[in-house]
Amino acid sequence: MNLTVSIDGLRTRNQLNTRRHWRVDQAERAAVREAVGYALLGANWRALAKPSETAPWSVTLTRLGPREMDDDGVVSALKSVRDAFAAFVGVDDRLRRVVRYHYGQEFPKPFGVRIDVVLQSPDP
Repeated sequence: MNLTVSIDGLRTRNQLNTRRHWRVDQAERAAVREAVGYALLGANWRALAKPSETAPWSVTLTRLGPREMDDDGVVSALKSVRDAFAAFVGVDDRLRRVVRYHYGQEFPKPFGVRIDVVLQSPDP
């Protein structure tokens, strides 16, 4: 089973390259986590079995935006999205044997984020 959640208009920034006051960064990260949480509430989670070591999830976080970021910039930009997703599903994001995260980016003009969840068979 697959599940895709699209969050149109959500702009994510590379947190490694910002030189702003920490409160501005903190407020932006909180707004991203809130937007992701609300988007995840509207998804049909009944279609997926809960993640476990025997049935892990593969989660692809895709940043949508007009310009390309380097690899570590995409991971940094999607950190708050990953944190919000992990909190929503109740699985610590460091448990790679339960939920595996992958990152991507596409280049349409409007900003956004897409979360693709796929139930995987466990590694042998």
